[in-house]
Amino acid sequence: MKEINDSDDDYDPHEDGEVFNTAKPIRASTAKFLVGHPQRLTHDVYLLSEKNARIPMFCGGLIPREDQGNLEDFYVTMLTLYKPWRTGRDLKAPEQTWKDAHEEYSYHQRFVDIQKYCKIRYECLDARDDYRQSRK
Repeated sequence: MKEINDSDDDYDPHEDGEVFNTAKPIRASTAKFLVGHPQRLTHDVYLLSEKNARIPMFCGGLIPREDQGNLEDFYVTMLTLYKPWRTGRDLKAPEQTWKDAHEEYSYHQRFVDIQKYCKIRYECLDARDDYRQSRK
């Protein structure tokens, strides 16, 4: 089995077919970065078909909660993950709050579904905590 490299510098979508033992190599459409991007000449963007899509695995802390904690962190995270952007000004206007930008943006239904799946972990942890509390 191949060693997994955390760097995306050497990413080849066709190698994944060997790692996951798919019958056919993964076909990906490619695109170049915009003119002026520092990696335009050395990197490509690969768009995998839905059949070969990957599930992102977030490292570090959990995705911020919508129902408690610092809501601004939640708004920033959702916009960063789901709204297309190249600079921070694509995410929100300078005079706009993160909350307003979040409420103003129309999320695709697929992203709304993904957000629901992200909440499952919190719901499970809350249920566990409630159960432990009831046993005291």
